[in-house]
Amino acid sequence: MDAVVLGWDPDRGARWVPPYDQALAQFEAAGSAVLPWRVDGEPVPAPGTVVHLMLQGRRRGLVGRGVVRSAPYAAFHADRPGMLAPHVLVAWDHLLALDEPITAEELAVRVPGVAWGELYAPAVLLPFRAAHELDRVWAAPHPSASPSSRRVALARGALDRVVHDLGEGVRSAERAAEHVAVRVGQEVRDDAAAVLGAVHGLADRWGGPAR
Repeated sequence: MDAVVLGWDPDRGARWVPPYDQALAQFEAAGSAVLPWRVDGEPVPAPGTVVHLMLQGRRRGLVGRGVVRSAPYAAFHADRPGMLAPHVLVAWDHLLALDEPITAEELAVRVPGVAWGELYAPAVLLPFRAAHELDRVWAAPHPSASPSSRRVALARGALDRVVHDLGEGVRSAERAAEHVAVRVGQEVRDDAAAVLGAVHGLADRWGGPAR
């Protein structure tokens, strides 16, 4: 699944409908929120894409994570009345207060494969490893997260651990099965060789070739 960083400078446009403080309140009340996002550049995130919302103004850092739930559609521009612009619907599962982001400095330590201090594009496709590391960052509760989103983060972290443990268990079982198969195969070959030797021995005793 692709993952994209969406850039947003709050000082250069509202973008959010409703405004971000209202969207955050809606999210904190319900633990999730499905809201439109204006697409300003490439790549255009397809349905199912994981998106991470990054502040790119005076304060830099991540304040949101969600999943795109629609194909692009035309809707009115939040900053330019009467003008249409492409949008997608995003189901946000994390939203943080603008003054308490996951900072670029923290991200540089925990997800070092991305130049977080130099991202200014409206949309940046993340490498697979960075996307996985970033999901682990979100799985750890953030101090400014609402109680509902902290519960979601804890549940997501527990689920990740269960999936990891199950994967390790499956791989261990596969290795054990391969070992057993090798041993059984060798024992079958040994038994077959013993039977064939016995047949040859009987044939020699009766003076005829074994077939």
